[in-house]
Amino acid sequence: MSYSELSGRVDTIAEELRSLGVEAGDRVGLCMPKCIDSFAAIFAILQLDAAYVPADAAAPEDRNQFIFGDCAVKAVIARDSEGVCVVRPRSVDSGCPKTPDLAYILYTSGSTGVPKGVMLSHANANSFIDWCSAIFEPDERDRFSSHAPFHFDLSILDIHVAVKHGSCVVLIDEALGKNARALAPVIAEQGITVWYSTPTVLRLLTEFGGLAERDLSALRWVLFAGEVFPIKHLRALKDLLPAPRFANLYGPTETNVCTWYELSLIHI
Repeated sequence: MSYSELSGRVDTIAEELRSLGVEAGDRVGLCMPKCIDSFAAIFAILQLDAAYVPADAAAPEDRNQFIFGDCAVKAVIARDSEGVCVVRPRSVDSGCPKTPDLAYILYTSGSTGVPKGVMLSHANANSFIDWCSAIFEPDERDRFSSHAPFHFDLSILDIHVAVKHGSCVVLIDEALGKNARALAPVIAEQGITVWYSTPTVLRLLTEFGGLAERDLSALRWVLFAGEVFPIKHLRALKDLLPAPRFANLYGPTETNVCTWYELSLIHI
């Protein structure tokens, strides 16, 4: 899909939201699998100066109901039984305040209690995106993987850094993202230049992806975050991929910042 086509889809979804009364400072839920429509929906929400609240479409219904109720979303974008993107209104307390400069809300897993919403502003997100731009130097020739689900904070780099520079975003859905044997050929065929995922995914690619048999010469950055990358598996991956630069990114969801370190063979 071209940026022109994407813009048209964004405008269509934004108009549906506007017709439901969504305006600046409102929250809009997003509960559908990763696809062109859910990607466009993010920008439709932002176009109205509203904030997007992504939820895991595969999660239990009561969890997502809690999330959308907790932050009082004005509407929810989902898919109907035939897979068509639909925008549904959601009744909220008329006294719920608007939240200026809010860009998105990411919810924690709730493993230590109920899920908690982390509110991120446009200024916060822009600061991170500008930092990524300065460090990784993307341009319109780059092709970014979008491996992380939209409710995971790794997705902010995939989506917004790429779009800032007019790069291509290659959407990887959940089923493909877990299948190393099928995923490795996609990385090669799509000419991915910037890969970003958890170490677990990279370990699976190392062990089962047949990377030595693929033409991955387009790769210039391999980025990982979210968990520890055991040294022996990192060494194995770097042996298979000697050309790209590797960087370990770490940062809490609550502030959307990263401490980062570029690795070399000497360091590992």
